[in-house]
Amino acid sequence: MSQKYPSYVAFGIAKLIRDYQIFRLHNLVRWNNQEPLEPGVTAIIGIDAKLWGIVKANLRCLIANQWSDLKAILIIVNQERNTLTQSYENKIKQEFPETNIRFLYYNSFQYKIATKFNVPYVYSWLSWSLGIGETKTQTVLFHDFDALILSKSLKTRYLLFKESGVKVQSIEYYKSNGLTVADNLGTTFEAFVDVSWLKSFPPITLFNRVYNYNNRFIEFDTLLYLQAIYLNPAERTIFPMSFADLVHPTQMIHQYTMFKRLPGKALPCTSVIMIPFFYFLSGETQILTHATQALQTSSKESINLLNDGVIMNLSRLTTVDVDWVLKQILQAIVSLQIPPCVDIVDYGTALYKVCATPPELHWVGDFLPEHREWLTLGV
Repeated sequence: MSQKYPSYVAFGIAKLIRDYQIFRLHNLVRWNNQEPLEPGVTAIIGIDAKLWGIVKANLRCLIANQWSDLKAILIIVNQERNTLTQSYENKIKQEFPETNIRFLYYNSFQYKIATKFNVPYVYSWLSWSLGIGETKTQTVLFHDFDALILSKSLKTRYLLFKESGVKVQSIEYYKSNGLTVADNLGTTFEAFVDVSWLKSFPPITLFNRVYNYNNRFIEFDTLLYLQAIYLNPAERTIFPMSFADLVHPTQMIHQYTMFKRLPGKALPCTSVIMIPFFYFLSGETQILTHATQALQTSSKESINLLNDGVIMNLSRLTTVDVDWVLKQILQAIVSLQIPPCVDIVDYGTALYKVCATPPELHWVGDFLPEHREWLTLGV
């Protein structure tokens, strides 16, 4: 039987902790259910304030594939508004002047509580809830900060979502924390969701839950509890996005947040090594250069990869991980028609060396023909 918690004791302890979090968070957000909603989509992006510099990579791809029904983009920053954030905000709006981009911030109490818990799922729930509260359209798109849209597939998906009348359309079924594909619960990232349905529940109902589901001790990620308890299978559906449509280094921001919380600890780190590339796409190429130098000169257990003081331990990185990350980087590069660049090749080679990949296995992953063509020109 698939379940996250192996015993009643482990389940009981985890549930007590989560129920306490729910108690502390339940009044942190409220939204107005009275305002009529307009046709169209609002994309919600929750961002980590320490990674302001990569938001342009996300927006660059999303806006390049914008369609007429995408009415607004809400960027929710996990800190209070201050002079620095205003400066960053102005730069983003100047970069994309024809797009309706709005910024939201935590108030002082929300920031205090979120930083007290300091775990990724609290930040994501709070940011998405604030975004839902400010959404004026009938549909919301939960667009991950670490997702790069590479095709017009969002438009196709949205039209099918509206035609189907379902409440949730995801790109794949959730399969973690004791849940399996057979449970038919859609992942949240890149999901279209009916806003009236969401706002019919208090915001805290979206929060993660430790739960006994079908006699299994599992954990519901954000929005999964609502799907499982309040939707029948016909009201939630899947429309996959292919590798050509979407590059999404899953948990990139989660891993970064965990290194902020536990600097230097040996943690999952496959996706976090994509962040320098996101800076590259955002025009801050010096961070990619610094990352390459840091990899070459630092111990893999203690690397200041982004020159921001967050110490990362890359001891769990493997050749397979590096191959997968570089395949995603090359897919984005080819799709965006970025010309050959030796800096990308140098960064990838430095990653191979960190995980002690034999030289003959550098750049030997299952790259696509177009990736290999770019590499031939790049080297």
